[in-house]
Parts: sequence; C-alpha cells; structure tokens
Amino acid sequence: MNYLDENLENLDTCPVILRFQERTTKIIITNLQTFSSKEHKLEIPEAMGIWSAMCLIPGNSHFCYGNYYNKACTGTAFIISENKKIRRIPSGFPCNGAGTIYFQGSVYSFGGYNMMPLRIVQIFSLAENRWRLAAPLPSPPESLACAVFRYVILLSGDNFSTVYLYDPFIDCYSDLQLSLNSFVPKMVIAAGERAYVIDGKIYESEINNPYKWEEIGDIMLSWNSLLSYKVRWKNAVYFHHRYQLYEFDLTQKTLKRIKHDVRFREEV
Repeated sequence: MNYLDENLENLDTCPVILRFQERTTKIIITNLQTFSSKEHKLEIPEAMGIWSAMCLIPGNSHFCYGNYYNKACTGTAFIISENKKIRRIPSGFPCNGAGTIYFQGSVYSFGGYNMMPLRIVQIFSLAENRWRLAAPLPSPPESLACAVFRYVILLSGDNFSTVYLYDPFIDCYSDLQLSLNSFVPKMVIAAGERAYVIDGKIYESEINNPYKWEEIGDIMLSWNSLLSYKVRWKNAVYFHHRYQLYEFDLTQKTLKRIKHDVRFREEV
C-alpha cells in the first residue's frame, strides 16, 4: 500500500515518523500504529542531529537537509527512500533547523540557523536535482514551522507574532494578522479543509480559507524550538519535540504527549 498519494497537494500521510539519533548516523523509526520504536543505521558520511530538517516527499521517502557537525553547520542533503536507501543530492546553504515542506515537485526550505537566524529561502527541484533561491522571509525565526494549505504555504515560528502566507506561484508573502505570542515556538498544521496554529493557544482556520481564523482552545505546554516535520496518520497529526512524540487529535482538537523515548536521549 502506498501511503503517499502523489495527486494530493499536502503529502503528509504516513504510518511511521522518523527522528535522527543525536550525533550518530542512525534514525529512530516510530510506528504510529503501535508506538514502538527501532533504530536503523544510515549509510551517510556524517552524523546528523535532532535539528536536521526533514519532510515527506512522494514515494514514501524523506527529504533531509542541514546539520550541525564538528562545531559548524553544513548543507548536507539526501533522500531516504522507503526501503531506507540513501540518495545524496547537492548540498544547500549551510544551516540547521530549517522549515521544509514538499509542494508540487519541489522541496521548499525556509530559514534555518547558522550563527544567527536566517531569512534565506531555498527551493530544491526533485526533477532538476538543483537548488534555487526564493524571496527571503519577512523576518528571521529561531525555528520555523510550515504547512501546505490549499495552494499556499503557511509559515510561523519563534519570534513571529503572526502567520505568514507564502504564495509559491508569485514568490511573495502576506501577513495574516494573527496576534500570536512571539516568545514561544509555533506548530502549523494543515489537514483537509482546515489549518491549525498552536502557540499555547489553538487557532483554527475557516474551511478552505487561510485568511480567517478563530481561537478554539488553550494548551498548557512548555517547549522550546520546534521543527516543521510532522506526519498525519488516521485522524491525528504527530510530531517530535526533541525526544518526545506529540499527537494532535483532529477530531477533539487536543494535543497530548504520546511517548518520551528515554532510551535515545541525547548524551550530555
């Protein structure tokens, strides 16, 4: 069964979620049906980390980009296939923690961190196997979450007090004028006809409308920087915050911690 339908605009449905084992060449694979985890060693030349960017692409594959290795950021990029084979691709701008998302044949990489937050936006064409630059972010986030909603990309993150809409067809941004807490990270989720932004509160979009939002709840949760990588399985969206796995229930509109994977905690 192929869990990624290449005809969908938002390719985020998958029965597993991945996470890099900090400072190793291993990934942790968590089965979202059983919540059991296992390690797998990748054939890659350098250790990766929990702030390396990742997103799903067609073919049940994962696009991986950016790293902090030997006290410096790198632009290392590769694709992990469904059978865990590695395909190296050209390196991007050296950074860590970029927000990445797949949209219509390309991977969009927003921001990242290299000594300081970055406004850089890069687009990697899977067909042409090359990077190109896009319009820079309106402001540099510490970390950035993004999601494809209809035919646009929603963006928010640390230091942002709003959500930006990026139109990939005309390469420009719009401020959606949400009053968010700029001191906390954000998670942006798109699922079917609605999108959600979490910043300590939960905001829900109107059906198929990224311009109108309503506050629908509070979440008592303390976290630091988040990455944008997440997967949808059945009626929930899952994402990691460092070594913990969270579930956002799309029916109940609630967020809860599912698992704390203490076996793979970072060595201090």
